[in-house]
Amino acid sequence: MAPKKKGKANKLARMSEEEKLRYLQHRAAVEEEARRRKEHIISSYMKNKLKHEETFTKLNNAKINQQWRQILRGLKNKELHDATEVRISSFSICN
Repeated sequence: MAPKKKGKANKLARMSEEEKLRYLQHRAAVEEEARRRKEHIISSYMKNKLKHEETFTKLNNAKINQQWRQILRGLKNKELHDATEVRISSFSICN
């Protein structure tokens, strides 16, 4: 079995007051730097994710508009075809 590590309390107990103060200030600075890095990484990740989402949103909107226009073109085509059929039948009745 591995030997047990001595805790920070033991380490701090062996230090003088000045060393404790320097050590604790150093630890606080390291933790603050880690917190800042973590926030930066999270913010850059979220910005990147938002950029991708905006790109996919534009693409999806374009696809939806294309499908909608295709449906409308099909309806208009059917209307024109029906109107043409009516005109052809009315023209052939007149002659």
